[in-house]
Amino acid sequence: MGASWLWAAAHVRRRWPALAVLAVLVAVAVGSTLALVAGARRADSAVDRFADTTELAEVVAFLEDDPNALAESLRADPRVRSVDISTTVLLVPEPMEPGAR
Repeated sequence: MGASWLWAAAHVRRRWPALAVLAVLVAVAVGSTLALVAGARRADSAVDRFADTTELAEVVAFLEDDPNALAESLRADPRVRSVDISTTVLLVPEPMEPGAR
């Protein structure tokens, strides 16, 4: 047993730079793997957390007719949490043909 310890100590003394590089490589690999796992667990709920924070709408409907009738029917549905009515303006550019004004 003493001879094997003597051989191991001489081997480590002779090759310590290579062992140090190997230890650094293992530390970097393990550290980056743990960081990726922690980030993946956090990113799993990122969209849900963003939607909760910004209160994004779950459904967006663009209507040409009177939206109040649809809004009232949606408000009457118990599965719908909230209804928000907003107006949008549609801008259509004029044709951009040479010489047309």
